[in-house]
Amino acid sequence: MCLESVGSKHVVKLGIVVKNVEEAANSYAKILGVEVPDISIPGPETAPDPTGKSYVQYKGSDRKPRCKFAKIYTEPVYLELIEPLPDVPNPYTDFVDKHGYGVYFISFYIDGFGEHIQFMEDLGFPLTFKHDKGHERYAYFDTFEKLGLVLEYKEVGEID
Repeated sequence: MCLESVGSKHVVKLGIVVKNVEEAANSYAKILGVEVPDISIPGPETAPDPTGKSYVQYKGSDRKPRCKFAKIYTEPVYLELIEPLPDVPNPYTDFVDKHGYGVYFISFYIDGFGEHIQFMEDLGFPLTFKHDKGHERYAYFDTFEKLGLVLEYKEVGEID
């Protein structure tokens, strides 16, 4: 199947790279009048999934980005606040090194993960990051120079 455009115009989230996720979450909560969200902090490194169903790849190699994050639920798009930890090269520390803190990506829900990756690569936007959790998968593309941010495609559901 050859796509002519992204299969969805449904924006699901904005990814914002911040210096301190706790401070940013508190500020957003005050501004928006919502509860301060839980902060997710990465645990110790986990072994790769022996089934191969879940994985993380960054620039062609297995690298699990470590970051703290919080989700601020707004309608219709939620905000994902990301504080990168500098222990492994990852898309978030690379973004900060090149551009500073700020909006990193906009995310669209899609169906057909592989077809959308091929579609973007055919348009000249190579895949830079891919993560499959088994129940959801998402991919980032090298779109910053032309779009001013990174596009993320997110697909939810089990793959056979």
